[in-house]
Amino acid sequence: MRRDVAAGVVLAIAAVGVLLWLMGGSDAPVVVPVRPVLPEPAEESRVDSRPAVAPSVPVPATPTEADLQMKAIEDPAWKRYPEDERGPVVVGVLVEFGSTDPPAWVALEDMEDPARTDPSTVVSLDWGRFRLTGMQPGRYRVRAKGDDSIAVYSEPIVCRDGEVADAGIMRLRSPGRIAGAVYGPDGEMVKASVSLVGRDPASLSETVLEQAESAVPQGFEMKPHETGDYSLAATGPAGYAVYRGSSDTDGLGWADIRLRPWASARATLLPRGGGEKTPAVGSVDFDFLDAVPTGLEAGPSGEEKGVHRGLMEGRWRVTVKWEERVGDEAEPKEWVTEAVFPSGEETVLEVPR
Repeated sequence: MRRDVAAGVVLAIAAVGVLLWLMGGSDAPVVVPVRPVLPEPAEESRVDSRPAVAPSVPVPATPTEADLQMKAIEDPAWKRYPEDERGPVVVGVLVEFGSTDPPAWVALEDMEDPARTDPSTVVSLDWGRFRLTGMQPGRYRVRAKGDDSIAVYSEPIVCRDGEVADAGIMRLRSPGRIAGAVYGPDGEMVKASVSLVGRDPASLSETVLEQAESAVPQGFEMKPHETGDYSLAATGPAGYAVYRGSSDTDGLGWADIRLRPWASARATLLPRGGGEKTPAVGSVDFDFLDAVPTGLEAGPSGEEKGVHRGLMEGRWRVTVKWEERVGDEAEPKEWVTEAVFPSGEETVLEVPR
């Protein structure tokens, strides 16, 4: 019998006895049966017929390209001073989203003379790592520039003979845009060629980095190479200009460029009198004596009816050549002078004979 059924029978008999005693008032004692103690059922022994399973061993994850790059960066061997080297050494790492070995120009900028060209030699290692050698001791910072990224700089580093300076990890990122429009001297939008002037990524010398045509009415747009200050050179039939602006931290900038009108000049030979026919001017050569801003040409751009146009305002050396008739012979003549050509004006050079 199951243990729960036996317990129920005992309780029922006890209840009947108590009820009879209460109804009959008998002095006879009520006998309540004692609940029997049943033995605990024996545990059933089972034999597990399932085969034993060995504990699982975790499968190591396949390292990603980024994992391999980080392993190479953390390896201290490549940062040791090379045995065959002399002078200071600089090491660093370039990283870019989506690339473990981004192509980029790496140069060393002198903190005391930023305009100085890069004095170092760069050795490209794998996984974005690089090494710079060949510089003199001093304070520098590393500049890195990808073809499609803005320039980034390391923190200033001190380079000493026989030591390795670590420029750290430098992160390349995509640039914004420099956009704008070009206006003539009268304030009307005009067509022009616009050049972004900056530093060559390898030598750090000043050069033209990007060029774009400014259309009417769309204007122009080009990618920046630096954040912060930038310089644009614009030139067109209506004039020329140098524009200096500043972009935000993403390289976004806007430029409204107003052109200065070109100067023009004309040379004329003075008559001698006596009814002698004045010869025509043979040629006029112009040499600009002031510094020409990068991205511009001083001129002239052309000549029409003796008037030379497209001259930049400033100091010029002018050489006028012609021929004088001496009997049946033609004697070559030359006259050289210096003059300042004002913007937007025509200067007449009177050549004495």
